[in-house]
Amino acid sequence: TVNLNVTQMQPPPRRAVAGKLTQVITGDGKLAGQVTVDTGGKVELQFVDDKGDTDALAPLGNGTGLVFSFSSDTPAVATVAQSGSNPLEGDVTGVAEGIANIGATVLNTDGSPVLEPDGVTPFTFAAIPVTVDAGLAVSGALIQE
Repeated sequence: TVNLNVTQMQPPPRRAVAGKLTQVITGDGKLAGQVTVDTGGKVELQFVDDKGDTDALAPLGNGTGLVFSFSSDTPAVATVAQSGSNPLEGDVTGVAEGIANIGATVLNTDGSPVLEPDGVTPFTFAAIPVTVDAGLAVSGALIQE
């Protein structure tokens, strides 16, 4: 009789090598890239591993913890604030017609940049444009020409 012990090796969890900021559907069925001054939207952070999978774990950082933040390059057009229920989501608010680029950053809690696995390159998210259109009509008017 031969006793054989088999140990199944688990692959290491896939760690993020890049970040992706994506648009999320708003409550009225529009994409966050098409909000109006009357509606808001959401953006969401995703992490991409070296195989292009978007279900990767967040970067490790330096062990002090991670802080995610969102920004708008044109707050007169659209603002964005971190969601109170999910730190990986940003709530977008349309302010005026125009286009604003929504961005995100991740830092270690000590303020130092989070680095990609190469230990040199800062971990970044590419900004996405959000177009804010006019609000919904609430009344009509006849114009005499």
